[in-house]
Order: sequence, then structure tokens, then C-alpha cells
Amino acid sequence: MKTFPDAALDDTIGYDYDEPLPFEPILTSDVAEVVASLGPYREPGPSGIPNIAIQKACPFLLGPLTTICNASLNLSHFPHQWKSFTTITLRKPGKDDYTKAKSYRPIALEETLGKVMEAVTESVIAR
Repeated sequence: MKTFPDAALDDTIGYDYDEPLPFEPILTSDVAEVVASLGPYREPGPSGIPNIAIQKACPFLLGPLTTICNASLNLSHFPHQWKSFTTITLRKPGKDDYTKAKSYRPIALEETLGKVMEAVTESVIAR
């Protein structure tokens, strides 16, 4: 396994950082609104969990998902599992030669809970 040298942090000693922005907590209503807005039958991300399943389980997921979203923002950490994508390629209609890369369109299917976290964060920032 490759090791890397420690970062030189000498220039950060005594630095006067700006005051952090105030954190407005995410509410269960914020999460519920985003989950309700998901397209129920859109293609799922890498976990394979369909949006309709998340919507149907929403009453049971709201508390834990809201807690995870708030902890994620407080810790400045986006869960690794929610960063995953599955990329599929679709044929562009009307192309004469499908042996060429330009005849295809890549589509990235993001993990749905990652999309929920992003949308909730955006809605809280917009308040």
C-alpha cells in the first residue's frame, strides 16, 4: 500500500479563521418533502432500492434519515455509500453507426439517498 507524506501545516498555526456560517437544522418536514418529490419509478442507483420503496417506508425512515442528514452537515461528511453512481450508456436515436462512441449517451444513476441529502441541504440553504 502506498503511503504519502504528512501535509505541512505550519502555515495554519495562528491563522484567524472566519466565523462559520450558522447551521440551521434539517427538519423531518424537509426530508419528507424531498422524498415525496422523488419520481417513484425512476431507475434506482447502485443499491437497487427503488424510489417507491423509499417513499412507502418514509414514515419509518424520516427520523433516522433526518438525524443522518443533520449529523452529516455538522460533521462536514457525506456518507461514502451515498456518493456511488452506476453509469449506463444509452443509444442516441437516429445514429447510423453504433460502433462510434458519439452514438451513445452516458447516464449516471446516483444513489437515491445521496440525492435526498443533496436536495434537503439545498432546500435548507435556500430558506
